[in-house]
Amino acid sequence: MNQLIVQQLENENSTCTHDDIFLIESSMKMLLATADCSMANVALCVGQHPKKSNVN
Repeated sequence: MNQLIVQQLENENSTCTHDDIFLIESSMKMLLATADCSMANVALCVGQHPKKSNVN
């Protein structure tokens, strides 16, 4: 499932430029539908290591 989400985000990212907040929000919305939404999964979907993502 995560691979499908990453592929969707890559498709969106290749068609137009989005900022990090939009990518994070999109990831969260898609992961919420699967009940698999966590900081670690969102970070992986946007291409960051989970411990490197700083959400305040």
